[in-house]
Parts: sequence; C-alpha cells; structure tokens
Amino acid sequence: MLMFQGDGLGGLAAAISLASLCILVVPALLGAVAGYFALRRWNRGVVGAVVGALLGAVGGYIAVMATFYESTFDPPVEITFEVPAGFHHDDVVLVEDPTAPEIPWTGVDMPFRSRSARLPVPLGGVVRVRSIDELAGGDRRARLASGVESRGFVEQPTPPGMPQGTLLVFSFAPFDARHEPELPIEFGDDPMTLSQILLARESER
Repeated sequence: MLMFQGDGLGGLAAAISLASLCILVVPALLGAVAGYFALRRWNRGVVGAVVGALLGAVGGYIAVMATFYESTFDPPVEITFEVPAGFHHDDVVLVEDPTAPEIPWTGVDMPFRSRSARLPVPLGGVVRVRSIDELAGGDRRARLASGVESRGFVEQPTPPGMPQGTLLVFSFAPFDARHEPELPIEFGDDPMTLSQILLARESER
C-alpha cells in the first residue's frame, strides 16, 4: 500500500505529480496506437506511432498545465506603476473616470501569456483611468517599477464627489496575510473623508 507521511502537503504534491504523469502518458500511448494503425497500411506504422505519441503528449501537457498550473497556463494581467522620485505613499489608487485616458494595455490574452501595462503615477498616488475592467474582479498582479509587489487590494465604488465608477486601491504596505487587506487607516470609514483625501492627494506636486 502506498502511503504519504508528513503534513499532507507532500502527499498532495505526490498525488498531483502522479496525476500529471498519467495525463501525459495516457494520451501519448493512445496517440501512438492510433497513429500506428492509421498508417500501418502504408507501411508507415512506426512513423504514425511517433507522430501520434508526440501529439498526444502535447495535448496531455496542455491539459496538465490548464488543470494543475493555472497561474502559469493562464497568468493574471499585470500592471506596473511608475512612481516618481519622492513618492511616499503606501498605496496607489485608481479612480474610474469616463473622461480619463485608458490604461495602455499591451499584448493579448492567450495560453502562457497575458496583457500588461505600465502606468505613470503622479506624486499623490491617485490615477484616474477610463476603465478598470481588466483589473476588476479576477486575478491581477500589480507592482511598482522598482519591483515591489502589491500586498493586496481593495475594490469599492467611488465616493461622493467623484465620478461614479469603481475605486481600486493597491497596497504596498505590509499587512497580516491571515486577514483581508482593508482601506488604509488614513482613509477612515467616512465616504466624504475619503473623497477629500483623494482630491487632496491629486493636487500634490
């Protein structure tokens, strides 16, 4: 009997490895058999088996990546914030505004690749963009141009006094990974206070 010991993670890794191997090998074997019999009448059975095995293995590999390594097969969109010298805030705030420019996305969404963007950020850390649809909801990855990764994000409607839309706050300050990130303390719970703070930060030069 095969038994896994430890904290359970080793067993899970072994199970994933075994399943991945099966997903790779079975299609390759089936492809080899199908290719052999498809070309046997023309005395090309071996060639057919090799081609069939390769096609089966490629299909199996794609299935493994899509099943167990989704972040590699279908990586999240990435946005890099280019902050100026003297930037001192712990977050970058995107404000949806229909009159603002679009985020300059490049690339296409396809297996193993995703769209990305580099967005200049003013000193106040507040950027108005026409739409944040690419960043809302699903997986996303944000970092500063220096390489510092975002520690979390908060998504909520824009406060009164700002265009109706979505507010997206990317935090670059450490937070307890056991808890969901929250709006920075300086914003408080009052929507009007939040609006005033954002407008004040937009005026920083």
